[in-house]
Amino acid sequence: INGLSINPAGTIFLAGGSNSPDFFTTDGSRLRISPEVTCNLSPHQTPTCDDIFFAGLSSTGDRLKFSNLLGSPGAEDAIAIFLDGDLIRGAAFTDSGSFPFSVAPYSVSSVDPAGIYIAVPSEADDFSIQVQPLSGQGTATGKLLIAPSSANYVNDIVLGCSGLPVGWRCNFQPATLHGLSGVQSVAITVAPSISAAASAFLPWFFIPIWLYRTGRRKSIIIIAFAMISLAGCGVSRGISGRSQASDFDIAITANSGELLHSTTVHVSIQ
Repeated sequence: INGLSINPAGTIFLAGGSNSPDFFTTDGSRLRISPEVTCNLSPHQTPTCDDIFFAGLSSTGDRLKFSNLLGSPGAEDAIAIFLDGDLIRGAAFTDSGSFPFSVAPYSVSSVDPAGIYIAVPSEADDFSIQVQPLSGQGTATGKLLIAPSSANYVNDIVLGCSGLPVGWRCNFQPATLHGLSGVQSVAITVAPSISAAASAFLPWFFIPIWLYRTGRRKSIIIIAFAMISLAGCGVSRGISGRSQASDFDIAITANSGELLHSTTVHVSIQ
């Protein structure tokens, strides 16, 4: 590996040389290239020539976006790589007069007998999000759709929300997507915060303690029945003032590397 570059989505692009006779390439990928000519080796011969490779990895390094190889009977090596808009560009060299200069989708140009520049179209590394209004009884639910802009988005996408009223929370299942191979549906739930409901109910537990210390032990039984009744009627909503219908807007966010997408959705709870 001689060159490394990272795009805003966090995808890692690598370039270098390999003399492996069975170098792995991503079969079926748009960027897969098999060399027109390769080293003429017998099954037991030690490789004596390198070919140029380009590869793309997820930001975590554990998912392969693409891997391809380009070479000739001679020796080649990529010595640098950089991103230029929608192109992956590499600087390389070859000692072969039969290097394949016209192999789609590569664009290869020579600057001198040994120096070459290689340009490869880069698939768009991005995604989009779409969500419909959320609604429900007591809690609001819905679906978030996330679509990749290319066939293989390999980076993690972390979901979140903002703009919630005090005492409310949102939940995603799953909350983190480990890449996309197609449109992904994520379940969203907006509900009263458990901690807020608990804090509203907590003061009632001090009443029996006060009654016990003041000698009013018979009253404890009455209070206990009252607390059970309140819990059964949904004190977590009634005491905290959430028994009434609620309507508000929140922002749904999706973050991946330096990419951040957001959309506003309306929440309606009866």
